[in-house]
Amino acid sequence: MADFGLFDYQEEVVERALKRENIIIWLPTGGGKTRAAVYVAKRHLETTENAKVVVLVNKVHLVDQHYNKEFEPHLGSIYKLIKVSGVSEEKDFFGKVVKSNDLIICTAQILYNALINKEEAKHVELSDITLLIIDECHHTHKEAVYNKVMRCYVEKKLKGEGRLPQILGLTASPGTGGAKILGDAVEHVLEICANLDSAIVSTKNYEPELKKKVPRPTKTFDIVEKRHADPLGDQLKWMMKQIHEFMNLPHDVRLRECGTQEYEADVVILEQRGVRENNRLMAQCALHLRQYNDALLINDTLRMMDAYRSLEDFYAEKTNAAMDGTDFFLLGLFEENQVELRKLAADSCFENPNMAKLETVLLQQFGPNVKSRGILFSKTRKSTHCLYEMADFGLFDYQEEVVERALKRENIIIWLPTGGGKTRAAVYVAKRHLETTENAKVIVLVNKVHLVDQHYNKEFEPHLGSIYKLIKVSGVSEEKDFFGKVVKSNDLIICTAQILYNALINKEEAKHVELSDITLLIIDECHHTHKEAVYNKVMRCYVEKKLKGEGRLPQILGLTASPGTGGARNLEDVVEHVLEICANLDSAIVSTKNYEPELKKKVPRPTKTFDIVEKRHADPLGDQLKWMMKQIHEFMNLPHDVRLRECGTQEYEADVVILEQQGVRENNRLVAQCALHLRQYNDALLINDTLRMMDAYRSLEDFYAEKTPMDEIDVSLLGLFKENQVELRKLAADARFENPNMAKLESVLLQQFGPNVKSRGILFSKTRKSTHCLYDWILKSRALQRAGIKAAILTGAGNGITYMTQNEQADTIRRFRQGDLNLLISTSVAEEGLDIPECNLVVRYELLTNEIAQQQASGRARAVDSQYSVVAREGGKAVQREHINDDLEELIAEAIPVVQKMTPQNFRRKILELQTQAEANNKILESKKMEKRGQYAASSIRLLCRNCSKHVASGSDIRLLENTHYVNINPDFKEHFKVGEMKELERTFEDWEPGCRISCNYENCNKKWGYEIKYKKVCDLANMAISNFALETPDGRLTVKKWKDVPFAVEDFNFEQYCLDHYPDLFD
Repeated sequence: MADFGLFDYQEEVVERALKRENIIIWLPTGGGKTRAAVYVAKRHLETTENAKVVVLVNKVHLVDQHYNKEFEPHLGSIYKLIKVSGVSEEKDFFGKVVKSNDLIICTAQILYNALINKEEAKHVELSDITLLIIDECHHTHKEAVYNKVMRCYVEKKLKGEGRLPQILGLTASPGTGGAKILGDAVEHVLEICANLDSAIVSTKNYEPELKKKVPRPTKTFDIVEKRHADPLGDQLKWMMKQIHEFMNLPHDVRLRECGTQEYEADVVILEQRGVRENNRLMAQCALHLRQYNDALLINDTLRMMDAYRSLEDFYAEKTNAAMDGTDFFLLGLFEENQVELRKLAADSCFENPNMAKLETVLLQQFGPNVKSRGILFSKTRKSTHCLYEMADFGLFDYQEEVVERALKRENIIIWLPTGGGKTRAAVYVAKRHLETTENAKVIVLVNKVHLVDQHYNKEFEPHLGSIYKLIKVSGVSEEKDFFGKVVKSNDLIICTAQILYNALINKEEAKHVELSDITLLIIDECHHTHKEAVYNKVMRCYVEKKLKGEGRLPQILGLTASPGTGGARNLEDVVEHVLEICANLDSAIVSTKNYEPELKKKVPRPTKTFDIVEKRHADPLGDQLKWMMKQIHEFMNLPHDVRLRECGTQEYEADVVILEQQGVRENNRLVAQCALHLRQYNDALLINDTLRMMDAYRSLEDFYAEKTPMDEIDVSLLGLFKENQVELRKLAADARFENPNMAKLESVLLQQFGPNVKSRGILFSKTRKSTHCLYDWILKSRALQRAGIKAAILTGAGNGITYMTQNEQADTIRRFRQGDLNLLISTSVAEEGLDIPECNLVVRYELLTNEIAQQQASGRARAVDSQYSVVAREGGKAVQREHINDDLEELIAEAIPVVQKMTPQNFRRKILELQTQAEANNKILESKKMEKRGQYAASSIRLLCRNCSKHVASGSDIRLLENTHYVNINPDFKEHFKVGEMKELERTFEDWEPGCRISCNYENCNKKWGYEIKYKKVCDLANMAISNFALETPDGRLTVKKWKDVPFAVEDFNFEQYCLDHYPDLFD
């Protein structure tokens, strides 16, 4: 008993069972009946020859619970235990299972089946069992399966046939069996005892101990006052009256009051009568009246919208099933009144007061810093789902409004601001879709790898993971390599769009997916569905099938904080852009109309400030850099047709990029190299304008630290820097001329942060390099450190020095959410999608972005009285762009209602027109691409190192591997490169792994070319980045950024042919 830790009252109630008497243990819930039963079973197994214990439960989940929580921990190390339910293979040979185990936990139905089945492997006799434990034994009455088992027992007892097992029943209450007086209740208890052939025992001597162990809760009656008005209920009753009149009720029929259980009983009988009398009018009207009555009952207990939806769901299935005039009348009655019903259900003035009372009761026990647990019991499965939606999804009215059309299986784009709960709304739509769609398959697409984990962990898995099979797949997942199988075996898949697109175009069975396999496609940040974005490639497959009328297509649900303007500057063009996004997604765009005040309250707009920085009074470092750039201009002898714009601007950068390409094309290394160096000086000027002078100096210092001269051009350019390096360093260290941006930024941060102030903020900056500079500046600022700023960098995932791994990203966001950090210094990665807590401060630091990025960044400042600060130079382009973006945001807000007000016919016509036009344009573009790829024979193309112009490869050496990697298969190519450090990647791949980086080995060139890969553990191949090469064509030189732009066709890599060519001895 010490091991079991039985209380005295438990020892008392098991006393007679240990003497092998049949008993029912009567203890309250929480009193430890099961623990007592385990102790009895243990003593029985210890003291009984050939002991065989069977534990019966009446619900499948209790099999696992009793096995895992009680019997296995206490008896599993000593005896052979097994659990058997309807999902177990062992049920099919239960007779053998009983013979070979000491204790069996199973559902009662399995034992009863075994008792009446005479097949040897399945049959069990009661005489095979020595102790039969029956959980929740008050169910041993009438036709319950427990009673069927015990009838076999009682029959054998009365006939005196064979040995019978000892019985141990467990119950918290035997019930009254419907009795209302003591005599009848006693009779019922005796019947339960008779059915179980057992006496009922409870504690007599240790009641105080039991009451202390299982205290009685305080009981309260939380009474809800009657509604002052119920217009929805009145409308439903009026519609029921119309049905009564239409069906011409027989004179002998008297229906009781609508909205009661009695009325439900009446219409059930009426429907049965209609069927018996072959009166379809009566039968169908009765069925529909029952649905209206259900809606009235829901309206009395739950939300009005739940009542409305119960009818909406019922009639949604009837829309395409009308058979005769009866069906048309009943369906027509609902459709004629549907808008009014929806309007009444949405009117919060008349909401069911039950909900407010229930909320009050729950809030008395639950709170942000209160650890509570509770159970909310409700009558029906439907009501539990409605209450669950309220409690778990907690959809706001505006969210319910925007998902309404999606629940009717329409393709829609949900337009809600950042922080408005688009993803939560999508989870709700996915849940309803999975519940109501046969063979449902939901795919959620995201455009960034880190969002796969976020959506899975924060939203979809917590709400759907216990009910449905969910999986997340990204480039780091092995599942991407057999994505077709993954889709078949899961209900909901969250993945990057590229993975789905690869699966759509890959015909290998294990990897292939058809759009017809998917029933709901959710597209996050769907404003990216344009041009050559991968979202648009997926949707082109969809639109192509739609226009051809091929196969079933999934429902589309897009999510966006802003569709953007697509570069448009007037209302008409912005409307056209929104329509193009709608056409690309084959969807209408929806937003809240009736609940805008609620949305504004949920997502308040921050106070926007323009923190303008006055111009520098002097900039000696900038002047020195410009003088050095002038020396390079003179050295390179600029062509007469070249006009470079002002140094230190984005325009100048664009000019020198073009100049470098021109130099490569014309085989003019002087121009090409000078242009590359000028770009670095221009970067330093841009940094000098936005960050510390020392950051500008270091950017040049780092560039030249890696440079080794190859010829006189390099010697001159490197010499210019070396000659001026000391002066540059001196100027950069002179605090008198420091960038005034830094002081202004410090001032903005100190207004929100302080030693005893709890604030959170995000500082947005343009480049990864600038985030690192700002982080270093904050660490070295005594004022910011005293203010308690704990900062970290958040940039995009990648493999360079300034990139972050996905794990680092996730860890940074976790620490920010937990309060270990209070300031993120971020690139645009934090603008879109990331689940970042509400911030008091968002700073956009000298940023030139579009209206979408601005709106998303603003949406991060959602805390009360939050600030959105624009820190920029006086008269600079950042301020100008911010004002333009404000105007564009207003244009978008005007354009979307214009689209929404289009008649359904005009909207569908326009969408079809745009889709047809886009399809034709795509075919023309694809034709031009094919034409360009066939412009030259691959063998006529020479690849030259972009730095030294040495000929290193031919176009015919290149192969396309796995539709991703452009590799050189010529073994002689190795003579042209040297290997460096290992290429580190965070993820692994099915058929290949990265090797070392490769670079040009001609003299001191050292131009980086790409990296080696090992394919199928056999082939060592050079993976080449075409941007590091020039192409020598029969018509001259050219440069391209990407392989897709090369003017020759690249053959696919053939593994077998490669092995034959390079390892012929293996195939002799």
